[in-house]
Amino acid sequence: MKNKSIISIAFLLLVASISFITSSCDIKSPIEGLEVRFTTIGRATNVSVDLRDANTGNQISSSNIVVRFEGKNKNDIVSELNEELSSISTDVGMVNFSLKDGVLPTPQNPVELLLIIEAQDYVTNSKLIKISKIGSSSFLVYLVNENNKPSGVTKTEVIGGTANNSGELQNNLSVKLTDPQTNGDIAIDIPASTSITSENGNPLRGNLRVEIEYYSNLTEDALRAFPGGFSVNTINAGTESSGVF
Repeated sequence: MKNKSIISIAFLLLVASISFITSSCDIKSPIEGLEVRFTTIGRATNVSVDLRDANTGNQISSSNIVVRFEGKNKNDIVSELNEELSSISTDVGMVNFSLKDGVLPTPQNPVELLLIIEAQDYVTNSKLIKISKIGSSSFLVYLVNENNKPSGVTKTEVIGGTANNSGELQNNLSVKLTDPQTNGDIAIDIPASTSITSENGNPLRGNLRVEIEYYSNLTEDALRAFPGGFSVNTINAGTESSGVF
C-alpha cells in the first residue's frame, strides 16, 4: 500500500506539471497584435531647385554637387524631416528643402536666400531667391560646364606675378582675352603693390594665377548662366528694393 501511495502521489505531481506546462503555453504576449505606425508632419513651405547645364539644358549630374545656404534667412532651412540644414550634398541636379515651422513667407515679407552651387567640372554659381508664398516654390539655376561651355562664354588664364610675405604683388600683371563674336578685347590690369589676401583678410604669398571668364551680352545662353545673375538689392534713400543691373 505504501508503494502504491507513492506511485499515486508521483502520478498526480506529473499530471499537475503537465497541466501547468500546457496552460502556460496559452499566455499571450502583451504586445501581440500591436501595430505601430510612423507618420511625418508635412512642412508648410517646400522648395525645389533645378540645376541645369547651360549648354545642353539637361539636369546636371556630378558625383559632388553641394548647395550652400547664405543670406538673410539661411538659418530657417530644414529637411522634410525637420532637420536643420546649412547645405545639401547630392549627385543629381535637383535639391529639395523646406522652411522651418512658423516661417510664413508673404509677398510683403519674403524669405530671402543666397544659394551657392558647387559641382565638379562646373563653374561655381550663386543665385538669390525669394520665397513669397506658403506652399511649393521652384527655382531654376544654370551652370557652365568647364569642358562644354555654351556659346558666348570664353575663359582665359594667366599664371604670373609674385606676392611677397605681406601679400603685395611684386610686378604688374595683365590678363586679356578676345570675344570671338565681336573680336573685342577684354583686359584686366593689376598693378604692382596690390595687396592679395584671402577672403578672411589674410595675406597670400607666392605665384599668382588669374582667371577671366567672359559672358557675352549678345548670347542668351551666356546671360542666363552668368554667375550670381543680375538681380541685386539696392538701397535708395534708406529703402531697400530689388532690381537688376
